[in-house]
Order: sequence, then structure tokens, then C-alpha cells
Amino acid sequence: MRTASQSITIAATALTLSACGGGHTLKPADQAAIDSVSVASSVKVTDQPTVVGSEAGLSVLFGAAGAAVAAESQKSVGKDFAGFLTASGIDIGDIVRQQFTDRLRSDPIYGPRLSADGSYRFVLEVRSYGINTTTTFSSEWGPNLGVYYKLVSPDGKVLADDFATTWFSDVPKFTMEGIKANPQVLKRAFESAAAIVSAKLLKA
Repeated sequence: MRTASQSITIAATALTLSACGGGHTLKPADQAAIDSVSVASSVKVTDQPTVVGSEAGLSVLFGAAGAAVAAESQKSVGKDFAGFLTASGIDIGDIVRQQFTDRLRSDPIYGPRLSADGSYRFVLEVRSYGINTTTTFSSEWGPNLGVYYKLVSPDGKVLADDFATTWFSDVPKFTMEGIKANPQVLKRAFESAAAIVSAKLLKA
């Protein structure tokens, strides 16, 4: 029988295995036709965030009873974590959209064509997010984030799409005590994660 500790270790490994989704790249002819681009105002975000780590770490945010439940139920701890983000004023969709847009502004192809009402639209979706540790006994946590994008033409055709995730080694680290005392630490960590993912999605 698989123990709770084994389950969350396996989950943590799965979260960091996929760094790129191998999507469809933009064809030169389609790129040449782009006159203006925008980023869709609405970002779809999964309603099941993942929190993977030690019960001791989880107890800092959710209390001993909550941590015990979390060790057995990813759905339960995900709901509690989403509630913590909302109470702290942290909107994952807004963070991803802002960081993706900032990256677009500096892109040599899309930057000059970026406008609020651009006819070609980047549509973003946060397919996974949460926090995790490298081992079940570590006190060091980091954000995980998986984002899918598609570039849609004015007539609704998907011209390009891709998916990218963060690697634990690349993202800022924090402790549960740190983010409980100052949730802005967690917000900045997700901003860094979103910037990393955006760079992967818009790679040359």
C-alpha cells in the first residue's frame, strides 16, 4: 500500500518532469500577416491547486488538523490554499497575464504590435499551480506553475500554442512561516514563476 508520504513525493516528481509541452510553432506566413496582438483579459485558472510537502509545513498554514486532512486529500488542501490566496489578495490569473504581457512588450516580434485591442489574441490558461518541496522533510518551498497559451487569429484559427512549467530549481524559495507572516513573499514568488514560464512560451 502506498503511504501518504510516498504519494506526495510521487506528486512532487510529476510536477517537475514536464517543462515544455511541444506545441505548434507560428508559421512564417502567419507571422507576417500579424498587424496587432493583444492578451485576452480573462485567464482560465484550474480550481484544483496542488500543495505538496510535509505535514509539519502544512500545519503552519492550515493548523494541525488541517494538515492531517491535507496529507490524505489533495483536493482539501488545494481548496484551503486557494482560500489563503484569495484572502491575501493574490490572483494567479492576473499575475500570469501581467508577466506574459510584460514579456510580450520586450519581444522583438510582438512588442511593436502589442495593443489593448489587437486583432490577434493570446489566450492564456493556468492548467496547474501550487507550492511544493523537493522532499517531504524539507522546510524550503517553492511555487509551481503550468501555463498553456494559444495565439488566435481574427477568424478564430489557432496559429500557435504551447505549454510550459517551472522547474523547482529555478524558482524563488520560501518557508511557510515566511509566507504566513507576509503573503507578499508568495506573490513575488509566483510573479517570478510566471515570468519564467512566459519566457519559455515566447522563446525564439
